[in-house]
Amino acid sequence: MSLLHRASTERLVPTTRRRLSRTAAGLGIASLALIALPLTASSAIAADTDPALIGLYGTSDPTYDGVFRQSLGILGILAAGDEPVDEAVTWLLDQQCDDGGFMAFNPDPSADCIAPDPVNFAGEDTNSTALAAQALAGVGAIGESAAALAFLEAARNKDGGWPYIPGGDSDPNSTGLVLTALTTGGDAVDQDAVDYLAGIQLGCPDAAEDQGGITSPFSGGAPDILATVQAVPGVAGFSLLDGPASAATWIDDAPAFTCPVDNSDSGTVAGWGSAWLEAQATVDAINAGNAPWAVLSFAATRTGLEEAQALFADIDSSLGKAPKLKSSEVSLAAQSDENPGALGLAALAGATLDETTEVEGFASRIAATITAAPTVEPSPEPTPAPSSGSGVDSDGETLPDSGTDPLLALIGFTLLASGAGLVLGTRRRQQTGATDA
Repeated sequence: MSLLHRASTERLVPTTRRRLSRTAAGLGIASLALIALPLTASSAIAADTDPALIGLYGTSDPTYDGVFRQSLGILGILAAGDEPVDEAVTWLLDQQCDDGGFMAFNPDPSADCIAPDPVNFAGEDTNSTALAAQALAGVGAIGESAAALAFLEAARNKDGGWPYIPGGDSDPNSTGLVLTALTTGGDAVDQDAVDYLAGIQLGCPDAAEDQGGITSPFSGGAPDILATVQAVPGVAGFSLLDGPASAATWIDDAPAFTCPVDNSDSGTVAGWGSAWLEAQATVDAINAGNAPWAVLSFAATRTGLEEAQALFADIDSSLGKAPKLKSSEVSLAAQSDENPGALGLAALAGATLDETTEVEGFASRIAATITAAPTVEPSPEPTPAPSSGSGVDSDGETLPDSGTDPLLALIGFTLLASGAGLVLGTRRRQQTGATDA
C-alpha cells in the first residue's frame, strides 16, 4: 500500500468506517449462509491415511523392513516384465538419505536420516540400501542408484566384507546382498570380498556334511542356511535385477569338491556353497523363508535344477495360485494385506526358472498391496421421496425432498436474513445522512 493511499484511508471518518464494517459483516454473514446451505445436501469423506505411507507396498508396520520390502516388490514386478506405478517409485525415492544410503524406514522423509549407529543398531543400513540400489536401477533412477552404490562402497570393512550397519562387524548376509547390488552397477566381484567369504566357509578340515556351508557370526561356527543362501548369489556375481550373469544351461548337480580344495576364487566359493545347499534341500532343511534365496543361489551357479524346481513348487503352493493379471491391471479399490516382500522374492525365484504365469501373478498381487492416496468421493444424490419437506408443483405432483436438514436450513436462512438486514440498515442510514447533509 502506498503512503498516499494509506493516508487517504486513515482520513475516513469513524462513521464511514462503521458503515463499511456493517456492510462487510452483512455480506460476510450472507456468504456464510449461502455456503452453508449446499453443504447440508451433500458431504465428502476422506480416508485417514498417513502421507508417509502413500505408495508403500504392504499393510504391516514398515519400521524394520519398509525399504527392503518395497525394493523386493518393485524387483518382483520388474521380473514379470511390468512397471511399478509412479507412487511406489516416488515412495522409495523419498526414503533416500542425503548421502545416498537408506534406513529401513524414515517416518518423516523431510527430516534428516539417522546416521549409522552400530552400537544401538539404528540408522542407515547396507541391506536396505543394496536392495534399493537395484530397484532404482530397474526403474531408470540411475543417479539415485549410483549414489546408493557409492554409500555401499564406503561402508566396506577392512576384512573385505560388509556389516549390516556401517561401522559394525562384517557378516555374510550383508556381504552377499551388497555384492548383488554392485554387480547390478557393473562391478565384478573383487578378491577382497571373496577372501572374506572363503574365510568363513567350512572346508576340508571340517566334517564332510558341513563342507561348503558358510558360517554366521551367530551360528557358533556351524554352517548357516540363511548366511549361505544370501552369500552365494552375491559371490557368484548374480544381480537381482538382471538375473544370472551366465546364460549357460542348468545342470542337475553342483560339482563335487574333493579335498584338498582351494576356495580362493569366487566360482569355487559359490559352487561349494551351492553343493551344500543341495544336500540341505534333499533333507528338507530349507524352510519357506529361505527357499526363494536358495533358488536364487542355484540359479546363480546354474546348478541344482531339480532342487530349485522342487523348492519353487513348494513356494508356489504355500503362497497360493496367482491370478493371471498384469500388475497394471490390478484394481486398487481394496488394498490386499499380502506380504509384498515374500511375493517379490517368489517372483524373482520364478523368473530364473521361466515360470512366467506364476511370476506375472505374483507381480499383480504385489501391486494390490500398495497404500493408495486417500480419495474424496461425494455422497450419492438424495433419493426423491415424499416427506414432510416436500412440496406440490402446479400440476399437483409431489415435489421430491431436497435432502436438506430442516435445522441446518433454518440456520442458513436466518444467517441470510441477518446479513440482508445489516446491509439494508446500513444503506438507510447512509441515505438519511445524505438527506440531513
